[in-house]
Amino acid sequence: MICANQYRINEYRISEFADGRLWWDAHAGLGKQIGGPCFIYGNILVLGARCSEEDGFLKLEFFNQLKRLPLWKKTRYYCFVSALIDVSSGRNISEQKLQQLIPV
Repeated sequence: MICANQYRINEYRISEFADGRLWWDAHAGLGKQIGGPCFIYGNILVLGARCSEEDGFLKLEFFNQLKRLPLWKKTRYYCFVSALIDVSSGRNISEQKLQQLIPV
């Protein structure tokens, strides 16, 4: 995977790949890094469920690297997919359902 661009939103690194896919990473614990997919829905960047954990930087190293990245400005808002509710069912919306709603 070739990463074309990287950005930051608060404590998250957003990676944009050459094929258009988006991925978030965050520091988690002693030298660990977690991450998952992202989706753009309208003017909202939706951070998908965590699906990876790997060895990474120590906290200070991660945040020093993050500070050098430009701010994410492609959407005005961001949230986690777990914060979205399907009005018809009253349940959290699944990433699969969200992907179906995103225009290609």
